[in-house]
Amino acid sequence: MARCPQSRRARTGSAPEPGSPADLATLDTYCAGGSLHRAVDLLHLHHSSVARRLDQIGKAWASSSPTPRA
Repeated sequence: MARCPQSRRARTGSAPEPGSPADLATLDTYCAGGSLHRAVDLLHLHHSSVARRLDQIGKAWASSSPTPRA
């Protein structure tokens, strides 16, 4: 991953839905480190735990994003 995408606040003008502190820390670490492997090393967690948290964050944001109108 070359760059982490812009924050939801920057894209939509609103803050992301509140998540658990662990999920938000995982996202911050992932974006700062630039890879799942680096986030695993920094968080001292199993790779599947970090991947699951990131997947949950993505699903939460996708479900809260407005659908574009045609």
